[in-house]
Amino acid sequence: MDVLEHHDVLADILRHLPPRSLAACRCVCAAWRAAVDDHRLLRADLLPLSLDGIIYQTQDSFITKNFSRTSMADRVAAAFRGLDDNLPELMDCRNGLLLFWHYVLNPATRQVAQLPPQPRPCEAMDCTRCWDDHYLIYDPTVSPHFEVILVPYPHHEIPVGHISRHMCGHGSVVSAMEWPPSPYIMHVFSSRTGSWEKRSFRRQGEAAGALADVKIKLPNLVCFLYHVAYWREALYVRCGAGFIMRIDLRNDMYQVIELPNGKEGTPRLGKSKNGVYCALRHGRCTFEVWFLDESHGRMEWVFKNKVNLEPIRGDFRKNHTDEQWIEKSCAPLKRDESKTDINLERVDDNNQAPVEDAYDWSSDNENAIDTVEWPGGSSFNAYVGPAFECLGFHPYKEIVLFNNSERTLAYHFKSSKVRHLGKMEVNHLRMGVEESFPYAPCWVRNLPGSS
Repeated sequence: MDVLEHHDVLADILRHLPPRSLAACRCVCAAWRAAVDDHRLLRADLLPLSLDGIIYQTQDSFITKNFSRTSMADRVAAAFRGLDDNLPELMDCRNGLLLFWHYVLNPATRQVAQLPPQPRPCEAMDCTRCWDDHYLIYDPTVSPHFEVILVPYPHHEIPVGHISRHMCGHGSVVSAMEWPPSPYIMHVFSSRTGSWEKRSFRRQGEAAGALADVKIKLPNLVCFLYHVAYWREALYVRCGAGFIMRIDLRNDMYQVIELPNGKEGTPRLGKSKNGVYCALRHGRCTFEVWFLDESHGRMEWVFKNKVNLEPIRGDFRKNHTDEQWIEKSCAPLKRDESKTDINLERVDDNNQAPVEDAYDWSSDNENAIDTVEWPGGSSFNAYVGPAFECLGFHPYKEIVLFNNSERTLAYHFKSSKVRHLGKMEVNHLRMGVEESFPYAPCWVRNLPGSS
């Protein structure tokens, strides 16, 4: 009883703090975190709790687009169109913030934080082949600050050592080096300091294997480390064929985790209701959904469901939707257009954003189609319709999103029901979607580094 009384007293004290200080207090210890969460002290109306749409770019144009329900499409697109310059390539999205090449953007508040010039990905001055993948770290319930981490990846054509910040080199010695290396040296930008720093991450446990064995062989130079998950202050990112690594930025450690089924299938990582999930695609229309169980101090993949979307080609009616989702371009203003032509109304402290997701995602909805009785098996090899791809996971509900040139779908893990959302205008004959991120707006103001 005393514990409960002290818990309430602490909550009464903390509730008088501003959101930024309250978020900092939440990080002190487990008891303080529980006091904040149990009493819902943080402004829930400001936090990213609703899925407003899917932000994506296509491989043929790299134009940023938004796919969302009709009632939300104009609001999301208008936030982007308020910017005066062209949007560069979209790199990552995390809890309402978007990472572009030289800046971080909050579409909800239209605040932009410029990034300083990035460090060179290789120490060899004449090297033009090295590359880092860019990831955003941000959780407004933990801290108002964000970080950008550059993860070097092994090029699929050349066995080089630059990936661990060594000088470029060739030969059997480099190919035989263990991967990932320890220490694994990466550059990290912090909005707290406003600068890049080189950090060494040491491995906990075994490596994935020799570099020559774990390199991912790609037909082009598309980076393979996209589609990461961020959960409880750790980043989950692919580190080779059949493996991911869990990067803990609190203690500069990382751990290698083998993907379910090893190198089989095409994985898509994501964060959803209970943690980190993985959708493995087999063939053109069959997926397996797995959940990473981190309880009891071990990492174990738990099988959730097998999804066969082949019957959807003929059995699914396109009008199975409550509110049609549509596509809106997030292009900059045209020359003959002014900002006054667009609704750029900002949400202020007295105009609250929705606390929960207003869209009815329930699988009990009459427009949801039960897939349990659909024919299963391995008939996906005979499927000749447009191939499906995974667009990501709903961040707060056990729902995975799929898309092909004919329709976009929401699949519920537990009920095995599918709902039709609409159609994304994607030219799949020209390589389709390059990047896609489920977008949940964050209304927390004062983005660090923004003007």
